[in-house]
Amino acid sequence: YPLRRQRQMCIRDSNGSALLISVYSYNATAQRQEYARILQYDIATGLVTTLAGDSSVRNDFCADGTPISTCTVPNSGRLKSGSWSPSRNAWLLHARESERVVIVNGSTPITTLGVFPEPAIAVAHDRFSDATLIACSESGTLLKMNQNTGEVTPVDLRSPTMRCAGPVDINEGMLSFVFVQNGLQGIAEMPLP
Repeated sequence: YPLRRQRQMCIRDSNGSALLISVYSYNATAQRQEYARILQYDIATGLVTTLAGDSSVRNDFCADGTPISTCTVPNSGRLKSGSWSPSRNAWLLHARESERVVIVNGSTPITTLGVFPEPAIAVAHDRFSDATLIACSESGTLLKMNQNTGEVTPVDLRSPTMRCAGPVDINEGMLSFVFVQNGLQGIAEMPLP
């Protein structure tokens, strides 16, 4: 059977009431991806809702204003960051090697929340204040975006040889991220700047 599916899930919020699921299919015979969709699974009811996606696949999200039914989305391998924004009642999503962070809620077209000055390998959202995005850029610089103003500033890592190198997380006022320094890799934690 030539069809293979892959999924990536993210817990919606602190009480875990829903999951974000990215699904795509690959046709090995035709050697192409058939479709990609982003779904929301309500744990209490078992209801699955399509938030975005159609019968094609792209490396990034569709343009702002594209109707949900025709909005292309990245496949699971490219969807790298997802978190729930309580104030927006929507998901904030980021595709690997993209500068954009988009808002997806399933009832209105996808819109861009912010654009970083360079592609990011990971993005984290401050779920408590709902005002900050932190990105680990491809160059290894941590970037902070104020969601209210759109202003982007580099985060001071206090060492010129330290670079971010992967996932980032914001939790209870603390920023955690994978770093590399002098050929060694680790996990750093610091107060959210």
